Amino acid sequence: KPASSPPPAPNNCGTNPTTIVLTSPKTVTRNTTIKGASRVTLSGNLQTRLLDVASGATLSLDHIVLEKAFSAATDGAAINSHGRLALSNATIRGSIS
Repeated sequence: KPASSPPPAPNNCGTNPTTIVLTSPKTVTRNTTIKGASRVTLSGNLQTRLLDVASGATLSLDHIVLEKAFSAATDGAAINSHGRLALSNATIRGSIS
């Protein structure tokens, strides 16, 4: 019998703008949607890439800001995607690759 998908994670960021600082890239290995509700910013503090999308996975980002990502490589500071990537009302700013 096929494995069921995990339930969606609730958005518990409240009603105020929230910045989540990542200290290492987060790897997306299954189809994932992140809805920022125009209040969420993911930041790498110019220390790390934010997201890696694995082959076969789809990442959808909606109403979110990605900022201050860093990668010494030339394959993208904020997101390195080997899968599918969909951006809707997403902003990438202040990142260095």
